[in-house]
Amino acid sequence: MSVSEKVSLSDALSNVDVLDELTLPDEQPCIEAAPCSILYQANFDTNFEDRNGFVTGIAKYIEEATVHANLNELLEEGNAHAVMLYTWRCCSRAIPQPRSNEQPDRVHIYERTVQVLAPEVDKLLQFMYFQVPGSRGITTGWPRAPNWKPPPPPPPPRTTKQRRLLTPDIYYYAIGKKKSMNLPRASNGIVTPLVGSSVRKAIERFCGEVRRLCHAEKRRDFVSEAYLLTLGKFVNMFAVLDELKNMKSSVKNDYSTYRRAAQFLKVMSDSQSLQESQNLSMFLATQNKIRDTVKDALEKINGYEDLLADVVNICVHMFETKMYLTPSEKHMLVKVMGFGLFLMDSEVCNINRLDQKKKIRLDRIDRIFKNLEVVPLFGDMQIAPFNYIKRSKHYDPSNPNPPSPQADLMVHLPQIREEHQNYISELARYSNEVTTTFKEAGTDAENRLVSELCLRGLQLLSAWCSVLTELCSWKLLHPTDHATNARCPPDAEEYERVPVRRGGVREGERGEVATNCGVATMFSRICIDQQMTDEGDGTAINYVTR
Repeated sequence: MSVSEKVSLSDALSNVDVLDELTLPDEQPCIEAAPCSILYQANFDTNFEDRNGFVTGIAKYIEEATVHANLNELLEEGNAHAVMLYTWRCCSRAIPQPRSNEQPDRVHIYERTVQVLAPEVDKLLQFMYFQVPGSRGITTGWPRAPNWKPPPPPPPPRTTKQRRLLTPDIYYYAIGKKKSMNLPRASNGIVTPLVGSSVRKAIERFCGEVRRLCHAEKRRDFVSEAYLLTLGKFVNMFAVLDELKNMKSSVKNDYSTYRRAAQFLKVMSDSQSLQESQNLSMFLATQNKIRDTVKDALEKINGYEDLLADVVNICVHMFETKMYLTPSEKHMLVKVMGFGLFLMDSEVCNINRLDQKKKIRLDRIDRIFKNLEVVPLFGDMQIAPFNYIKRSKHYDPSNPNPPSPQADLMVHLPQIREEHQNYISELARYSNEVTTTFKEAGTDAENRLVSELCLRGLQLLSAWCSVLTELCSWKLLHPTDHATNARCPPDAEEYERVPVRRGGVREGERGEVATNCGVATMFSRICIDQQMTDEGDGTAINYVTR
């Protein structure tokens, strides 16, 4: 093509389009691997596993972190026992009972009874060994021989196969088809128990920590707030387990059925089995056994009231400054205050004198108990923490107790509505700013403001949920009757006399409905605008979640 020849625009565009079909082979091999994504996830629930990394730092941190890790394991074990007691349902009602001694299949019925209840009794034994201090299974309270030696360390944990064979081993021994259970023996020849030999005693460990911290030289040192809060969690665990054991009558009924069947089969004829059965029966039948055991053990420690005063003071400080996030953490602080004051008040220590010495502030604690009379215990069970104060040694019943505002939601309603409106407006402003404008990553100060905004939203949700939960707890603990409410039948059951209606609305009566929503939807969907009146006690309820 000559230089003077002209090319039209259409031809030039067609020539350019042809270039797309031109192949350019690359002779170089592809030796670079495909890129892989890297996922980073932070997990702060490590139970102080990183404590060994502070070897060159302060040795006290390593020591305290090790103690915290061990105490957290005991707290998890105690929570497992609390779940076991809370979810316990009576099995003896579903088990048929022999009608007479001449019934031909009564032996078979008792054998099946032992087979069904043996795993449940095993859980109760573990619970008793977890709580009762000084008990080493069936050897509790027995005199030691002159040549007694300490038992060897506990055996390693059972394998999966050994765990599967554990329950049949109990069953065949109970029905007499197996003469012995091949139990491990200690160096003194005494048979060690099936369960509980390696279970650490919670009360012993708690009292051991209190005794160590109450030492004259140790009291001069600093005790961290985390350490005091962990001890407070132990106090709360003892209170929860003791109240659950007192409330659950089905546990005693099931063990009585199991014991009656085992005695008929004559599997507890030896003195050791009888002693263990008697210990478990007394443990389950004695009201407030755990509470009294903890109190008796602490009274043997010099200066324990000063340490418990620090625990109560840190709980009061955290409650007043709202240093908690979930409702369970808030209610735990209140339970520790009540049970802690009960443990401190004794023959040698008067909490009124501690108040005079400014070691505790009873006026601040009394203000908390007046505003929060009832708190959830575990699940849908309730407890009044002030009842611990009423059972204390130096309680003065002449002081009147005014009615708690906990039962009246109208007291909290204006503040809840104002907090909701203010937070929603601020959240909407920030949300519009993020969605409408584009900018680079924020500074540390801006990120801190966002973090504080999210934290405040979670705290508001927690506070509103706490108000509803505490309202229902108060009503469940104060049922109505026919005298105060004509709509209540005279022969109504206890659960029917609760003014809180769940799941349905009767004609002429509005129930109280609380809906659990996700955090993201609760930020924008909570609206308090409808008034509902509970006719059970005349309390005006003014809330709805839409």
